[in-house]
Amino acid sequence: MLVSSLSAALFPEVCVACGLLLRRPAPSVAAKPDPGRPPPSPCPLRGTPLQLPLCSRCAPEVTPLAPDERTVDGVVALFAYDGPLAAAISRLKFAGAAALAGPLARLLATAPELADDPTSGACPWDLLAPIPLHPLRAMRRGYNQAALLAAWLARAWPGEQAPELRQRLLRRTRPARPQTELDREGRQHNLRGAFAVRALSPVEGLRVLLVDDVTTTGSTLAAGRRALLSAGAAEVCGLALLRALP
Repeated sequence: MLVSSLSAALFPEVCVACGLLLRRPAPSVAAKPDPGRPPPSPCPLRGTPLQLPLCSRCAPEVTPLAPDERTVDGVVALFAYDGPLAAAISRLKFAGAAALAGPLARLLATAPELADDPTSGACPWDLLAPIPLHPLRAMRRGYNQAALLAAWLARAWPGEQAPELRQRLLRRTRPARPQTELDREGRQHNLRGAFAVRALSPVEGLRVLLVDDVTTTGSTLAAGRRALLSAGAAEVCGLALLRALP
């Protein structure tokens, strides 16, 4: 208790969206009112509200995706790319705020797709891997945000045992234009053949969970899935924290 109190005093939480110092316990995440969406989302694995360091101004603006928006072509996302979570991801990617990967990965850990098999109790995935950045882009940024999320997700895994983390399972075969600059058709063409499984990372017959921070059309995660399935993976699911809706 003393160590916990001292840690809280020396390293107080700040809002992941706006950086405001949180002098009180972080509020539960709740969805902003929207008659076209379901009510505020509890943690689907634990039945309790999601906890994330957000100030009272930012917390009500978190938007869980509706059930029909969560999964597209084998790619799952949890929240809309909007409001405080979009701001937090932007700080993680472009402002050097690598410390945000931990709390954001704990949100990823609430995905039902991570739950152990209810009959056998076994983990549904053999491998956990991030979408890679091209080496030049990773060098400029200083890290790959998807790799940070995957590493923290392995620590926060909700089941008895996390899948094996393979940070370098995939590699970029060539540079590509940023997806944000392209339309849907351009995104799909841009990443065609852009990923390959590393020669020393066999995936035959394995179930792979592929992690990224944001998806829009699912093109990036779909390209990674194709590379893994072509290399013999038995099952591949793409998991992103946020989806940019039309």
